This record gives sequence, structure tokens and C-alpha cells, in this order.
Amino acid sequence: MTLFLVIAFLPQFPQAQSSSALPLKVATVNINAIRGKSTAGKSFNALALAFQESINIELQKEGEGLRVTSEELARKRALLAPEVFDAERIKHQKRIATFQKKRQTTQKLMNKKLLAAKSQLNQKIVEIIKRFSKKEKITLILPDSNVVMSANSYNISNRVLAVLNKELPELSIKMPTK
Repeated sequence: MTLFLVIAFLPQFPQAQSSSALPLKVATVNINAIRGKSTAGKSFNALALAFQESINIELQKEGEGLRVTSEELARKRALLAPEVFDAERIKHQKRIATFQKKRQTTQKLMNKKLLAAKSQLNQKIVEIIKRFSKKEKITLILPDSNVVMSANSYNISNRVLAVLNKELPELSIKMPTK
């Protein structure tokens, strides 16, 4: 992400590649702080936690049912004929395999939705930073983590944060339907 920010702003200044260079105007930004302090970032964290808990509760219930069935099947082993027990065991193993596949699919879907929401937040932050660079005629924006020392006036993080909170007050993640 940090390399992307530096490179992302060069194409908007085609003169920078010619022999007459633009005056250098530098700014720094802290993307992680913006993400963490923004209302959208906070809503993302809360939604991600709620999303994970909701899915875990559903999967735990189903997993507990399979565990109980496994115990019942173990108790029936001595009572059932070997062929009947094997048939029951095979059916139960298929249910376990189906549950495991469902759990993996659900986890992948959840990760995909969370990644999409986080990507939406990152894209909005970069869009706002690009607007700042054009408006303020900033020719180079660096992540502040890569800068040894600079005046606070060079850091545009708080201004980006203020705009982000107005334009993207929260993120939404649609829960998968059952």
C-alpha cells in the first residue's frame, strides 16, 4: 500500500516527466491511523466482529448436533448389526464432510465480504488523498512511517480523516442468507 501511494500520484503530473520539473510540494499521510480512527473503520471492526460471532454461533450449533450424533452412534455400535452400523456410520461421515465443506465455504464467503468492505474503505481513502494532491498541488505524498522527520504541517492525515468521516460515515456488510 505504501508504494502504491507514491506511484499513484505521479501520472497526474505529466510535466514531472519532462525536462521542466514541477516545484516539489511534499505531504505525509498515515493510512493506518486514518483507517483506525475513521467512523467507517470503526464500523468495519464492529461489523466484522458481529459477522464472525453470528457465523460461529450457527456453526457451533450444527457442530454440537454432529457431536451428539457421534456419541449416540458410538453407543449404538454394540446394539446394531455390523451392516446397519456401517451404513449409519457412513451416513454420519457424509454429514460431517458436508458440515466441514459448509464451514469452509462460509469462512471463504465471510472473508470475501470483509475484504470487499475493507477495499471500499481503502479506495475511498486513496480517492480523497488524490483530491488533496490535486487541490493542494502536492507532487509527492509519502506514508509517514517512511519519513524520519517532518513538520506536522506536512501531515494531511487529519484533513483526510475529516473528509472520510463526512463522505463514508460507515461501511455495511451484507450477511449471507441461509
